[in-house]
Amino acid sequence: MPGGMPGGMPGGPLGGGMMAGGMMDSSNKTARELFVGNTPPGTQEMVLMEFLNAALQQVNMTTAPGNAIIQCRVSNKFAFIECRSIEETSNCLNLNGIPFMGNMLKIGRPTKYQGPHMTGQQTWQQLTGQGALNGPMADPNTKVYRELFIGNTVEGMNEVDLQEFLGAAMLKVGLTTQDGNPIVTTRLSGKFAFVELRTIEETNNMLNLNGIPYMGQNLRIGRPVKYNGPVVPHLDWNELLAKFVNGELQGKGGAGTPGGPAAGGAPSTRVIRLENMVTAEELQNDEEYNDIVEDTKEECAKFGQVVSIAVPRNGEPGTGFLFVEFADTTCTEKASAALHGRTFDGRRVVVTFFDEEKFKARDFVV
Repeated sequence: MPGGMPGGMPGGPLGGGMMAGGMMDSSNKTARELFVGNTPPGTQEMVLMEFLNAALQQVNMTTAPGNAIIQCRVSNKFAFIECRSIEETSNCLNLNGIPFMGNMLKIGRPTKYQGPHMTGQQTWQQLTGQGALNGPMADPNTKVYRELFIGNTVEGMNEVDLQEFLGAAMLKVGLTTQDGNPIVTTRLSGKFAFVELRTIEETNNMLNLNGIPYMGQNLRIGRPVKYNGPVVPHLDWNELLAKFVNGELQGKGGAGTPGGPAAGGAPSTRVIRLENMVTAEELQNDEEYNDIVEDTKEECAKFGQVVSIAVPRNGEPGTGFLFVEFADTTCTEKASAALHGRTFDGRRVVVTFFDEEKFKARDFVV
């Protein structure tokens, strides 16, 4: 291209931004700037700029090859971005509401903007056909526990396809805890990528995809270097797939052997024992004790009829464990599959089947 202007006309501007010779027209800079609100703490300028550029390219809203966003300035909980053209600046308004690191970004004109306000913009959810996102946003303080490293990526992979592939794989083998793709964002860089998930539980579950084949490569899925949380047992993809084919995955699963890790090979009973849900200190206060019993009953009732609950305390045998008796073993199997491996107050929940006769006799000796 003459004049070094990608996609531009010789001697003229590129959509009202680029001048002849590749220089930006500073006189219309305010028309090429946008405000980005609700950025998560610790947002890096280059990461945000690359993310938004990839999003624009994903929905074909760039007017020339290359990146539409050329500058980014981050300040606490907001940022300002500068685009190379006025048209692409207007297009970027359609990214309003896009999920980024657990937050919904607010993208709009800065207060100093005095130009015409275009109409007809959509939100990111409308633009991509996702509909409105319901439910609470992921807590940015838990981001380090909701991120995973993806190694062994190759040229030709893109963020959108990789995110859809991994999300579909989790859904297929029952590793999701709610509807929709559990992956919030994907950042691809050369031979590796990072993904952020909406919940800690689903992040733990995704570790079971380690080794999954994609585009001729076996992806390496693990924790980032900065992760400082507990080590969560898990399978690799081949082990997981074998259990899925054999019909051993009976539920959404947990971090570990999905669909039935709770018993550790023991026969099912109508009673389950929950470990790492409470501490002895939490059981000392009567009001807090009653809340724990009610919360446990309410949560377990999701899996079937709860007959009784026992929560030993004050040093009696079994203190620190929760025991739940269901009407039948179908309920306990559902509960164990769903609860085993969950993270509660930073502790990994362990579920085991418990002897019914010992439960009736309140023999909770571990």
